[in-house]
Amino acid sequence: MPISRYIIGKYCSLIKGLRGGERLMSNELLVALQERLDALLERFASKRREEEIEIADLVKQVRKEDLRATGVLKSLVRTGDPHAIDNLKDLVHDGYSSAIEILKDLVREGDHDAIKILKDLVNEGNFIAAKVLQDLVREGNRHAIDILKDLMREGDHDAIKILKDLVREGNRHAIDILKDLVREGDSDAIKIFQEALKCEKVRPLLEEIIKGWEEALES
Repeated sequence: MPISRYIIGKYCSLIKGLRGGERLMSNELLVALQERLDALLERFASKRREEEIEIADLVKQVRKEDLRATGVLKSLVRTGDPHAIDNLKDLVHDGYSSAIEILKDLVREGDHDAIKILKDLVNEGNFIAAKVLQDLVREGNRHAIDILKDLMREGDHDAIKILKDLVREGNRHAIDILKDLVREGDSDAIKIFQEALKCEKVRPLLEEIIKGWEEALES
């Protein structure tokens, strides 16, 4: 028996029980409704299969660096299409440059699904995603900065390395992140700060931060 008939049958039995066994509908009407529902469920399933095939074909073209396909995938992720989101994550994981650029652009725009993809991949230890995050933080993207802060608070090893490397470069965005996390008492950030004091390139910047903290506490 199709599941739709089982559900409708259970529903009708329940209502009849509540109303003293009154017959709510004729057998003919019930059968007709069941058949209509079965037809709809089949159409829904068929539509899902078609969409999955279309996405699979699209992904093949993105792998070939096809610009039109890349644009279509980007638009689908923007709309929240679950198949497109899953496939973008897989493509970035595998290092396809078109997918990496899609992810970067969407994170810059503040797309929530793209932000989640990036954070999840870094959390999973994907070195390509870690490089994407590092690039975006380096350029000062606030969404990437928030991701890095969150991952630092979680003690993520890749996030610690990203922040450490950017601080050693003297990147002001990374130093601002470090400053905020040290004030919060983040133990990993404190270690990075202490190690960075040994680096001549960034020591003057860190000395200014220490001086600022001292003055703020004394005032």
